[in-house]
Amino acid sequence: MLEAVDGVGLGLLEIYTCFPVVPKMARRALGVSDAAPISVTGGLTFHGAPFNSFMAHAAATMVRRLREENGTALGLLYGQGGHLTAHHGLLMGRTPAAVDTMRRPSDVNAVATANRPPSPVVIEEAAGPARLATFTVLFDLDGSVAKGTAVLQLPDGSRTLGTIPAEDTATLGLLMANDTTAVGHKGQLIPGSQGLNRWIA
Repeated sequence: MLEAVDGVGLGLLEIYTCFPVVPKMARRALGVSDAAPISVTGGLTFHGAPFNSFMAHAAATMVRRLREENGTALGLLYGQGGHLTAHHGLLMGRTPAAVDTMRRPSDVNAVATANRPPSPVVIEEAAGPARLATFTVLFDLDGSVAKGTAVLQLPDGSRTLGTIPAEDTATLGLLMANDTTAVGHKGQLIPGSQGLNRWIA
C-alpha cells in the first residue's frame, strides 16, 4: 500500500479516468479505498476528451490545491497511455523531496521483461474450434450493428482474428449480452470471403 513517501502522507490524488478500468486498477495498486476522492479537477469525463491536455490542467489544479491545503501532504498525479502499457506519475509537494528519494532507481523494465510470458503466435488463416479471447462490436451511424470483430484462441494457444457479420444475430446477441460475458466462449471458425475468417458461437 502506498500510504506515504518518506513519511509524508498522500493527501490528494488525480487518477486519469479515460476508462473505468484505469481508476479501478490504480486504486488497487495504490491501496486506495473506494470512498477516497481520486480527482482534484472533477475527472476527464467533465473535461472534454483525452486530447484536451487534461493532465496539464490537473497538474495546475493540484498545485493550487496543495497551496490551499498549506500542509505537508503530497499530491499524486497518475496517467497512462496505450493499452495500459505506458504509466506516468508526478508527485507534488510544498517542500523539496529528500535527495536519496530522487536518486532511487525507477527502471523496472528488466524485472517486467523477465516475468513477461512469450507472446502468442498469430495465425492469419485458421478453421475449426476457437475460444473467444476478446471482441468488439461495431455500429453504423444509424445505430444498427455493422459487424463484430473477435480475437480468438486456437487449441494450440495461437491467436487469430474472426469476424461476425451483422446477419449472425445469435452470435452478436451473445457478445452484447448484459448479464454475462462472452469471453471464453467456444465456437467454430470457418473460412469467409475476402480472407476474413468467420466465427460462429
